[in-house]
Amino acid sequence: MAHINEVKLRMKSIKETRQITNAMKLISAAKLKKAKRQLEKASPYFEKVRDTMADILLRSGKIENKYFHAREEKEVKKKAYIVITGDKALPEATTTA
Repeated sequence: MAHINEVKLRMKSIKETRQITNAMKLISAAKLKKAKRQLEKASPYFEKVRDTMADILLRSGKIENKYFHAREEKEVKKKAYIVITGDKALPEATTTA
């Protein structure tokens, strides 16, 4: 009789584990959707930053950088530099990768 109770207990344990696993899958799917939405919202901003950095590199002389590629040169009458910083982290957190 003890053997049957052990089997029932094991089956209950497996069922509970399956429920927890399914809940974890639902949570991770929701987090993934949220991350994708945030990425899509931020994409235009990062495109503009990339374009701006490419313009800066183009007009700064012979600076080579593997992350940015120079564009074709245009006549420019004014120059401006944009400094981009974070406001929620210590400087060490953003400069080390």
